Amino acid sequence: MKNEQEIENFDFFVSVDEIKRTEEHRFELVASKSNLIFITTVLKFLQVKSAKMEGYLKLENKNSIVLNAKVTSKLIQPCSITLDPIVINIRKNIKRNFLIKNTEDNLNKSQRINLTKDSFNIETICSKINLAEILIETISLETPDYPKRSGVSLTSILEENDAIKNSPFSVLNKLKKNL
Repeated sequence: MKNEQEIENFDFFVSVDEIKRTEEHRFELVASKSNLIFITTVLKFLQVKSAKMEGYLKLENKNSIVLNAKVTSKLIQPCSITLDPIVINIRKNIKRNFLIKNTEDNLNKSQRINLTKDSFNIETICSKINLAEILIETISLETPDYPKRSGVSLTSILEENDAIKNSPFSVLNKLKKNL
Protein backbone atom coordinates (compact mmCIF):
# COMPACT_ATOMS: atom_id res chain seq x y z
CA MET A 1 0.00 0.00 0.00
CA LYS A 2 1.31 3.45 -0.89
CA ASN A 3 1.94 6.27 1.54
CA GLU A 4 -0.39 9.25 1.43
CA GLN A 5 2.38 11.44 -0.03
CA GLU A 6 2.79 9.11 -2.99
CA ILE A 7 -0.88 9.02 -3.91
CA GLU A 8 -1.84 11.61 -6.48
CA ASN A 9 -5.20 13.36 -6.49
CA PHE A 10 -8.08 11.61 -8.20
CA ASP A 11 -9.17 14.03 -10.94
CA PHE A 12 -11.35 13.66 -14.02
CA PHE A 13 -11.96 17.07 -15.56
CA VAL A 14 -14.45 17.87 -18.32
CA SER A 15 -14.08 21.23 -20.04
CA VAL A 16 -17.11 23.52 -20.32
CA ASP A 17 -16.03 24.32 -23.90
CA GLU A 18 -16.20 20.63 -24.79
CA ILE A 19 -19.75 20.42 -23.42
CA LYS A 20 -20.73 23.54 -25.36
CA ARG A 21 -19.45 21.98 -28.60
CA THR A 22 -21.25 18.66 -28.22
CA GLU A 23 -24.27 19.82 -26.14
CA GLU A 24 -24.30 16.36 -24.50
CA HIS A 25 -21.14 14.80 -23.14
CA ARG A 26 -21.43 11.12 -22.16
CA PHE A 27 -18.87 9.71 -19.74
CA GLU A 28 -17.98 6.59 -17.78
CA LEU A 29 -15.57 7.10 -14.92
CA VAL A 30 -14.15 3.92 -13.37
CA ALA A 31 -11.64 4.28 -10.54
CA SER A 32 -8.31 2.49 -11.01
CA LYS A 33 -6.50 0.64 -8.19
CA SER A 34 -4.49 3.75 -7.26
CA ASN A 35 -7.70 5.82 -7.33
CA LEU A 36 -9.39 3.31 -5.01
CA ILE A 37 -6.46 3.61 -2.59
CA PHE A 38 -6.81 7.40 -2.73
CA ILE A 39 -10.58 7.25 -2.02
CA THR A 40 -9.96 4.77 0.84
CA THR A 41 -7.39 7.11 2.37
CA VAL A 42 -9.43 10.30 1.96
CA LEU A 43 -12.70 8.85 3.27
CA LYS A 44 -11.00 6.67 5.93
CA PHE A 45 -12.69 3.39 5.05
CA LEU A 46 -11.17 -0.04 5.52
CA GLN A 47 -11.18 -0.55 1.75
CA VAL A 48 -12.93 0.69 -1.37
CA LYS A 49 -13.35 -2.25 -3.75
CA SER A 50 -14.94 -0.37 -6.67
CA ALA A 51 -16.16 3.10 -7.60
CA LYS A 52 -17.88 4.06 -10.83
CA MET A 53 -19.90 6.96 -12.20
CA GLU A 54 -21.57 6.98 -15.59
CA GLY A 55 -23.93 9.44 -17.18
CA TYR A 56 -23.90 12.64 -19.17
CA LEU A 57 -23.41 16.38 -18.95
CA LYS A 58 -25.85 18.36 -21.05
CA LEU A 59 -25.89 22.02 -21.98
CA GLU A 60 -29.33 23.18 -20.85
CA ASN A 61 -28.96 26.76 -22.06
CA LYS A 62 -26.12 29.23 -22.72
CA ASN A 63 -25.11 29.50 -19.04
CA SER A 64 -26.19 26.24 -17.41
CA ILE A 65 -25.20 22.58 -17.50
CA VAL A 66 -27.09 19.60 -16.08
CA LEU A 67 -25.35 16.47 -14.79
CA ASN A 68 -27.31 13.19 -14.77
CA ALA A 69 -25.33 10.23 -13.51
CA LYS A 70 -25.45 6.93 -11.67
CA VAL A 71 -22.86 6.27 -8.95
CA THR A 72 -22.07 2.72 -7.87
CA SER A 73 -19.52 1.69 -5.30
CA LYS A 74 -18.58 -1.26 -3.12
CA LEU A 75 -16.66 -0.57 0.08
CA ILE A 76 -15.77 -2.11 3.41
CA GLN A 77 -16.43 -0.35 6.72
CA PRO A 78 -16.21 -1.55 10.33
CA CYS A 79 -19.48 -2.37 12.09
CA SER A 80 -20.14 0.37 14.64
CA ILE A 81 -21.03 -2.24 17.29
CA THR A 82 -18.76 -5.25 16.72
CA LEU A 83 -16.02 -3.59 14.60
CA ASP A 84 -16.23 -6.52 12.17
CA PRO A 85 -15.84 -5.56 8.50
CA ILE A 86 -19.09 -4.98 6.59
CA VAL A 87 -19.54 -4.70 2.83
CA ILE A 88 -21.53 -1.61 1.84
CA ASN A 89 -23.02 -1.34 -1.67
CA ILE A 90 -23.92 2.13 -2.92
CA ARG A 91 -26.19 2.83 -5.89
CA LYS A 92 -27.30 6.43 -6.29
CA ASN A 93 -28.75 8.42 -9.18
CA ILE A 94 -27.66 12.04 -9.02
CA LYS A 95 -28.73 15.19 -10.79
CA ARG A 96 -26.77 18.42 -10.43
CA ASN A 97 -27.14 21.87 -11.97
CA PHE A 98 -24.14 24.06 -12.77
CA LEU A 99 -24.13 27.76 -13.59
CA ILE A 100 -21.31 28.81 -15.92
CA LYS A 101 -19.58 31.92 -14.59
CA ASN A 102 -17.43 34.01 -16.89
CA THR A 103 -13.76 34.10 -15.95
CA GLU A 104 -13.74 37.87 -16.56
CA ASP A 105 -15.98 38.42 -13.54
CA ASN A 106 -13.86 39.82 -10.75
CA LEU A 107 -14.37 37.72 -7.65
CA ASN A 108 -12.45 40.19 -5.47
CA LYS A 109 -15.16 42.84 -5.74
CA SER A 110 -17.73 42.81 -3.01
CA GLN A 111 -20.95 41.58 -4.50
CA ARG A 112 -24.46 41.50 -3.15
CA ILE A 113 -25.95 38.02 -3.40
CA ASN A 114 -29.59 37.19 -2.85
CA LEU A 115 -29.99 33.65 -1.58
CA THR A 116 -33.08 31.74 -2.55
CA LYS A 117 -34.10 28.11 -2.21
CA ASP A 118 -32.65 27.41 -5.67
CA SER A 119 -29.28 28.96 -4.71
CA PHE A 120 -28.35 25.79 -2.84
CA ASN A 121 -29.19 23.51 -5.78
CA ILE A 122 -26.97 25.26 -8.33
CA GLU A 123 -23.18 25.11 -8.28
CA THR A 124 -21.08 27.76 -10.00
CA ILE A 125 -18.22 26.71 -12.28
CA CYS A 126 -15.78 28.62 -14.48
CA SER A 127 -14.08 26.43 -17.05
CA LYS A 128 -14.25 22.78 -15.98
CA ILE A 129 -16.08 20.21 -13.87
CA ASN A 130 -14.21 17.63 -11.79
CA LEU A 131 -16.34 14.48 -12.04
CA ALA A 132 -14.03 12.54 -9.71
CA GLU A 133 -14.74 15.05 -6.95
CA ILE A 134 -18.48 14.54 -7.44
CA LEU A 135 -17.97 10.76 -7.29
CA ILE A 136 -16.07 10.96 -3.99
CA GLU A 137 -18.60 13.40 -2.54
CA THR A 138 -21.52 11.13 -3.46
CA ILE A 139 -19.83 8.07 -1.93
CA SER A 140 -19.13 10.06 1.24
CA LEU A 141 -22.71 11.30 1.55
CA GLU A 142 -24.32 7.93 0.81
CA THR A 143 -22.17 5.91 3.22
CA PRO A 144 -23.88 5.19 6.56
CA ASP A 145 -22.35 7.03 9.52
CA TYR A 146 -22.84 4.06 11.82
CA PRO A 147 -22.96 0.88 9.74
CA LYS A 148 -24.34 -2.16 11.52
CA ARG A 149 -24.19 -5.84 10.64
CA SER A 150 -27.69 -7.27 10.27
CA GLY A 151 -28.99 -9.03 13.37
CA VAL A 152 -26.56 -7.29 15.74
CA SER A 153 -27.80 -4.91 18.40
CA LEU A 154 -26.05 -3.16 21.24
CA THR A 155 -28.53 -4.42 23.84
CA SER A 156 -27.94 -8.09 22.96
CA ILE A 157 -24.16 -7.64 23.29
CA LEU A 158 -24.51 -5.79 26.60
CA GLU A 159 -26.88 -8.43 27.98
CA GLU A 160 -24.39 -11.20 27.09
CA ASN A 161 -21.54 -9.36 28.81
CA ASP A 162 -23.65 -8.64 31.91
CA ALA A 163 -24.69 -12.29 32.21
CA ILE A 164 -21.06 -13.37 32.12
CA LYS A 165 -19.94 -10.72 34.62
CA ASN A 166 -22.74 -11.36 37.12
CA SER A 167 -22.52 -15.13 37.17
CA PRO A 168 -20.73 -16.46 40.29
CA PHE A 169 -19.90 -19.62 38.37
CA SER A 170 -17.90 -17.64 35.81
CA VAL A 171 -15.54 -16.58 38.61
CA LEU A 172 -15.13 -20.20 39.71
CA ASN A 173 -14.48 -21.31 36.14
CA LYS A 174 -11.72 -18.71 35.82
CA LEU A 175 -10.16 -19.94 39.07
CA LYS A 176 -10.22 -23.55 37.87
CA LYS A 177 -8.55 -22.59 34.60
CA ASN A 178 -5.78 -20.71 36.41
CA LEU A 179 -4.91 -23.74 38.65
